[in-house]
Amino acid sequence: MKIHEYQAKEFFAAAGIPVPSGRVVTSPEDARKAADEIGKPVVVKAQVLVGGRGKAGGVKLAKNPGEAKDRAQEILGMDIKGETVEKVLVTEAVDIAKEIYVGIILDRSSQKPLIMSSSEGGVEIEVVAKEKPEAIHRLTIDPLVGMMGFQARDIAMKLNPDFKVARQIATIIEKLYTVYTHTDASLAENLLVIQPFGLYLAWISVAIVANSFHFLDYRGWIGLTATGAALATVMMAVAVALGVWGLVRRHIWSFPLVVGWALWGIGQRWPEPALIHRAAFALAALSVLVVLASLAGGTRGGAPYRSE
Repeated sequence: MKIHEYQAKEFFAAAGIPVPSGRVVTSPEDARKAADEIGKPVVVKAQVLVGGRGKAGGVKLAKNPGEAKDRAQEILGMDIKGETVEKVLVTEAVDIAKEIYVGIILDRSSQKPLIMSSSEGGVEIEVVAKEKPEAIHRLTIDPLVGMMGFQARDIAMKLNPDFKVARQIATIIEKLYTVYTHTDASLAENLLVIQPFGLYLAWISVAIVANSFHFLDYRGWIGLTATGAALATVMMAVAVALGVWGLVRRHIWSFPLVVGWALWGIGQRWPEPALIHRAAFALAALSVLVVLASLAGGTRGGAPYRSE
């Protein structure tokens, strides 16, 4: 028996797998109300038991409740591979920096659950299997023993080398296996999305530095006292250190990049005293160089995962 996406998300949510908020509706007006309740941009998705709905125009973004109503009007009644769309899922739009695919299927040859995963989650898994088979990781699970924690962690580390991120992925994989076994499913698959959380952290850091600079300037400490200039320089160095930490520990390349951009602006805003002017430009250049060196070494962005 096949089930709709919204029904699968109910199983996921019950198992503790994080999923975006949303509601299934059958009319454009109800889609508008659902989007209004969510209070942020949404995605309107056709609920049909066939694949390829995105390419057929059955998945559309809506920036506000009015657009959600219009998108639902367009999708409801559509024919997708012979199936008429009678309901749509209005769900929270998620910022995506990276996608990861994890699926569990019954391996007919061994009669055991087979976990298939790939860091190429933004592409249909069939296409990845054909064009880039080395990007797919496979692991057969003994149904009498079940999935062991180390197996989930091993899969997760192959998908993302950052330990903290991999630990989150491993937890979701274990819960997905629980859903697979408890529902007696023949296939359970999940698309994990990595959100650009580092960008938000960077903006928060930039805002703190900028507000502190304005306060120091208002008090006259930056331009009039050596202590103020030194304090401002230390603050910039701390911001860079935070950016480097975000890159090294969490692989968030956007963090030091945004910090560097802000420091460049500070250097242009305060040509005097020379200490701040030179330090801002030097630290901005350092932030960019760290990012470039990291990218050259193959470091990828990382952030908290959730299921889409």
